[in-house]
Amino acid sequence: NDTVRSTGDIKTYLNLPTIATIPDLKNEPLSVLDSALKSPICELYNKLATFIESVMLEQKAKTLLFTSAKAGEGKSTISSNVAIVLAQNGEKVILIDSDLRKPQFHMIFSLDNSRGLSNILSGEFDAERKLNGIVNKKAVTIEDYLQKTSVPNLRVLTSGPVPMNPITLLKSPMLAELTRQFRSMADVVIFDSPPILGVIDAAILSSTAELTFLVVTENNVRRPEAAQMKHSLSQVGANIVGVILNKTGFQPESYYYYYHRYRGYS
Repeated sequence: NDTVRSTGDIKTYLNLPTIATIPDLKNEPLSVLDSALKSPICELYNKLATFIESVMLEQKAKTLLFTSAKAGEGKSTISSNVAIVLAQNGEKVILIDSDLRKPQFHMIFSLDNSRGLSNILSGEFDAERKLNGIVNKKAVTIEDYLQKTSVPNLRVLTSGPVPMNPITLLKSPMLAELTRQFRSMADVVIFDSPPILGVIDAAILSSTAELTFLVVTENNVRRPEAAQMKHSLSQVGANIVGVILNKTGFQPESYYYYYHRYRGYS
């Protein structure tokens, strides 16, 4: 078994700190919106969000990227939960589904995905804005593409229709301009990208984001795969903060206290 199984493996084979461990709590919902306030999962995400806020303050950063080596490691769940907690803490957050291959946020937040990031990067947004100017309609803005959620301070830019050429769109100069606009509109801008092995989308996005966080599922990613993930990001100058070890077998002590005290087993 040469998979990444512990924080020690992350230190040894990636030379990166483990900034959080998220246990596999099978009896608990994935989203913090569906969890009780005193639940261990909410406590874990509050600690993670506090750490991220301190790093942002120290490095004067606003743009974050969450990625993983392979699909199914939970990066979309983690990035959306971090966005929710940061928004609940009073930060103005824009969450961007930049996974133009298998987008998730429109399903997580029950949003319309008929238009989004792919429409902006493909030039449809500019075309619509010019057309409205010609026919004297109300001018469309980037704000119109952001959708509100049930969480105050949190808005989401969904992926939009899945394009034929996601890499070409992500290489568009419009991505940097879009990021600049969002930085002026929010306290935190979070990108959720495709897995890095097999496609270069995350590498492209990491050159735009100021801070990059890696999600690794315990016993799922082989050590060479994890090393390749880090190497691919390092080649483009990504500022990798650390690793979030997800779906671990370790159950925090607070989980047992919560489960027996608040779930009716006391």
